[in-house]
Amino acid sequence: MTSHTRGDVMRINARLDEQSEQDLQLIQQTTGETVTQIIKELLAERAEQLREKNKPGAKLKALLESDFVGCVKARKTVRSTIKNMSRTILMKNTLIADTGYFAALANSKDAYHQHAIRVSQTLQYDLITT
Repeated sequence: MTSHTRGDVMRINARLDEQSEQDLQLIQQTTGETVTQIIKELLAERAEQLREKNKPGAKLKALLESDFVGCVKARKTVRSTIKNMSRTILMKNTLIADTGYFAALANSKDAYHQHAIRVSQTLQYDLITT
C-alpha cells in the first residue's frame, strides 16, 4: 500500500486479493457507496473499536460479558451463579486487590510503596482481596 498526501487529503493505493476485491464490490453494489466512503466508514468503525477497547474498565466489561468464570469446575448453574454474583460485586465501585498491593503498602522499601500509599489515600472503592 502506498499513500500520498496533498493538502488535507491522503490518497491511498492498495492491492487487494481476490476475496477482498469481491467483498468491496459487494459492499459497493449493495450500498451504492463509493470506495472512499466505504474505506472511511470502515476506518472509523475500527478506530472506535480500538478506542473502546482501551477505555478504563473495558477489559473488566469484556470479562463480565464473556462466558469465562474463572478456574471453577462446576455445573453450569453454579458457574452462572458465581458469574452473576461477581458481576454484582464488581459493578458496585469495587476493586480487586492482590497481595502485591498490600505488600507494597506495608513495605516502605517496596518499589511501589509510594504508589500504593497514593492509591490508598484516594481510594473511593471497596476492596476485594484474592
